[in-house]
Amino acid sequence: MKRKASTYHGGNNKTTFWVSYVSLMVIVLIMYVFFNMILGFLSSMTVRNQAQEVLQSSNHVARERVSSKNYKYLQQNKRSDWSFTLKLKADSYRLSDADYAKIKEWVAKHPNRKYIVLVYVAKNQNFSTGSLLRKQYLLYSQLLGYMLHTLKIPSSNIVYQDSLPSPYSYDMIKMASEPL
Repeated sequence: MKRKASTYHGGNNKTTFWVSYVSLMVIVLIMYVFFNMILGFLSSMTVRNQAQEVLQSSNHVARERVSSKNYKYLQQNKRSDWSFTLKLKADSYRLSDADYAKIKEWVAKHPNRKYIVLVYVAKNQNFSTGSLLRKQYLLYSQLLGYMLHTLKIPSSNIVYQDSLPSPYSYDMIKMASEPL
């Protein structure tokens, strides 16, 4: 009994192969269109979010031009002996030995007082708000640690006041003193 060679090689099943192949390609095409739609939607959302961020940042800049109460308070005492301004090195997350010496000298001139401390960090487009807040926190914690542990000032005599981003293009520390 001899069988047909075509049955071993698919014979009539050759048409089922092409039907399966076309069905597979249709599914791949549908998936391609579906993923393109999703990626197009996500990219349009990204562009829309970026436009909103630009709008929000321009509003934020307009609000920053309004001086804070703390800044006005220290500006009133700008020319008195009770105010202290220390310009910090650019892109520095640490206070230098010279900075500590200046702080120590100023505190020695005004002993046994209440110290109001502001740490201004210059707004920089290259850094996120979180990194600027981190920098402000690090500078303040170094200053607070120095005043508490080295200068032995009680924590009840140190008042930290929040500040807006620096009105200047550099980081700085401002301190004022009041009677207890």
